[in-house]
Amino acid sequence: MIAARPCFAEPRIRTRPKDDTTMSTISVLGTGLMGSAVASTLIDAGHTVTVWNRSADKSAPLVAKGARRADSVAEAINASDITFSHVLSSAMGFDLVRAAEGEVDWNGKLFVNLSTGTPDSALAFGDYLTSHGGGYADGVISAYPDDIGTNTAIVQYAAADEVWATLEPIAKIISPAAYVYVGSQLDAPNVIDPAVTGAVYSVGYGAFLESAAYVASRGIAPKHLIAGADKMIDLLRHSIHASIGLLEKGSWESDQSTVDAYHAAVIQWRDTMLESGNRAAYFGALLENLEAAREAGYGQLGFHAQFKTAVVAHGAD
Repeated sequence: MIAARPCFAEPRIRTRPKDDTTMSTISVLGTGLMGSAVASTLIDAGHTVTVWNRSADKSAPLVAKGARRADSVAEAINASDITFSHVLSSAMGFDLVRAAEGEVDWNGKLFVNLSTGTPDSALAFGDYLTSHGGGYADGVISAYPDDIGTNTAIVQYAAADEVWATLEPIAKIISPAAYVYVGSQLDAPNVIDPAVTGAVYSVGYGAFLESAAYVASRGIAPKHLIAGADKMIDLLRHSIHASIGLLEKGSWESDQSTVDAYHAAVIQWRDTMLESGNRAAYFGALLENLEAAREAGYGQLGFHAQFKTAVVAHGAD
């Protein structure tokens, strides 16, 4: 079990350098929307920032703000103590770093990959950097570019403890209220990302939009969903927190609704939407999971018992 350790700063809207802050030299690879937001926030905090982008003109606004533009990846990395990667993917960042082999002295340098990637790519990237004498951190951003530097941004990091000690003051600037250290297992952020940003947010939001279309097709304005949706979001938060303890204990009983009860309700909800001529794709996926739990004999257990049948065996005859 990976223990996440959230770090909380004092509430504030935008970060500003404190008098006792030690300024760092920081490079940012990739100046798209997210990379530009990170670089701009670090410039505002008083750090010396170097930027690189394959299309140099995209870095112009940051240069006008005080950043230095590097002509190559190697030049950018060599210019700073810490480099953040915000290119299209972790794999692309890895390719860029390997292409600069022999041109970079990694001794004492820290590389932070915040590009979207896979667990395996994080492990391979980390092995490469540490074998070349550099420090490595991998992370995922659960925020939009406009959130960077505000209390609504959440960024989760994995790194060796000594690397995190160096990175933490900078992490605090990028997401003041929620910079989360999940430990030294480098693939952890990319394991967590599809579970949280993918499933909890993206699937949840998609399911809401599907249901809003159903409501509108029945002549009801989607705005009437707000009160109930707010209540369900609060209930979802409570259920997630409660289920974590149950999963860790291996406790599957519930004095609330069972798998069987939810199964019967979801069939009715799905059929109602289908009969109205609407898609019910998210209900279909939920039913598949509930039916797997029932087939395993968990119908009288709590809704969270789906956890027990969520792993699909590979390579079975």
